[in-house]
Amino acid sequence: MAATILTLEAVTKQYDERPLLQEVALGIAAGVRVGVVGFNGSGKTTLLRIVAGIEQPDAGRVSMTRGLRVAYLPQNPALNPDLTVLTQLFHDDTPTLRLVRAYEDVADALAHTPDDVLLQAKLSGLVEQMDATGAWTVEQEA
Repeated sequence: MAATILTLEAVTKQYDERPLLQEVALGIAAGVRVGVVGFNGSGKTTLLRIVAGIEQPDAGRVSMTRGLRVAYLPQNPALNPDLTVLTQLFHDDTPTLRLVRAYEDVADALAHTPDDVLLQAKLSGLVEQMDATGAWTVEQEA
């Protein structure tokens, strides 16, 4: 059986006098996909925000495997109307996206000064890293 990577123990949350989550217990194993289903106002969003660390429970505990990254994408995210959809997706700060941005920045600088030997060397190193990590497909995946 796969190891548990995320655990909720007796998680409780209420707003004003209205209890929303009461003594929620949950364990999620590595490789398992979970869907959260319920009526409007039943606490789905609050539960996910607690798991992501955006909100704190009134009581109980959330624990996860060291190095586990949890992200929460709201149903109606605040998007910058001045950015394209692709640019908005690339606003994240993952190592792959940092590498892609570095490559694009150096390629742009080299387009303006094509004889710059230092920029040529830097671009060559970035190309090797892009090859090694498969970062060339990140736009297609998005």
